[in-house]
Amino acid sequence: MSNPFLFGKTVEDKFFTDRESETKMLLSNIDAKINTIIVSPRRYGKSSLIKNLTHQVPSNIKFVFIDIYNIRSEAEFYNKFSSKLIEATISKFEERINTLKHFLTLLKPTFSIAADNETNFEVSLNLTGTTSEIEEILNMPERIAIQKNINIVVCLDEFQNIEFFEDSLAFQKICRSYWQNHTHVSYILYGSKQHMLTGLFQKRNAPFYRFGDVMYLGKIDKIYLVKFIIDRFSITQKEIYKETAEILVDYVKNHPYYTQQLAYILWNMTDKTADINTLTEAKNILLDQNTMFYQSEIEDISNSQINFLRMIIAGEKKINSKLVIDKYKLNSSANVARVKKALIKKEIIEVYKNNISFYDPVFELWLRERYFI
Repeated sequence: MSNPFLFGKTVEDKFFTDRESETKMLLSNIDAKINTIIVSPRRYGKSSLIKNLTHQVPSNIKFVFIDIYNIRSEAEFYNKFSSKLIEATISKFEERINTLKHFLTLLKPTFSIAADNETNFEVSLNLTGTTSEIEEILNMPERIAIQKNINIVVCLDEFQNIEFFEDSLAFQKICRSYWQNHTHVSYILYGSKQHMLTGLFQKRNAPFYRFGDVMYLGKIDKIYLVKFIIDRFSITQKEIYKETAEILVDYVKNHPYYTQQLAYILWNMTDKTADINTLTEAKNILLDQNTMFYQSEIEDISNSQINFLRMIIAGEKKINSKLVIDKYKLNSSANVARVKKALIKKEIIEVYKNNISFYDPVFELWLRERYFI
């Protein structure tokens, strides 16, 4: 039978587990037309969470998914924004053209389609940068929603990339000025750079401050992940004991992506029943697979930062005490603060509710078992 675990891509349906409270909150926000900002570390399942909403809403709600990972300018953003909006809300080719002409009267848009895929619809706008042109583009979701009597959910992934635009602050201000007035459209903004997203949405002087409901997407509770692993083994006529599944989840500290990856490796190594010895082998394979990446990453980390990570792994809590600072050669409390800030910016550690933890639990495991030995 096929491996019942999936990682490295968006997971849906049977590969998706838990997130019940987050799903309920998002569905409520969509129903009330409230915008949502999702903040979380990488690989916590933001995209999977949002994609799974599409199966739970009425047919009059249309989702527009826009990934701006490789977008570095406003002009590129407006082209992609228009393309994905038309593609997601209008199915007939001729109607797409008429809609563009109707709503973008100032821009004289051109368009193209892939020869083998008519759904891949790309718009090219002849922008001169006037306020009237930008207003037409940014208000198009609301105007389409009203015309077609639908509600639209615009999902903007890697939203933090707008920081790379030439005048990011002006762009944020103009987007906020139009989107906040939309009554038939809600926006879900999210991305993989947590510290950048936090700056965009939680600073009082930021244009998107209080733009919507802020959701911090944390780890999935251990009880759900353990049940998921046991059930997925069971449907393929294999078995894993609860204790083994619990240790698996502990290894990766409830990380959704790595739970699936380690379970995937373990399942491949299991004939009938997964035991702790096989799990240990699977864990070592996971560490081997990541060693080259982690070795490269460690080369960009200073000695003070390495000492700080060693301190965190050792479980030290009083990180500003003279005893701890001297023990880990961190020089001073001011240096501790600088090092911590640098590691947060590099997204090696995160601080949540005054607790310091690793973004990547497998990196922590690798440091613990392969580096700090």
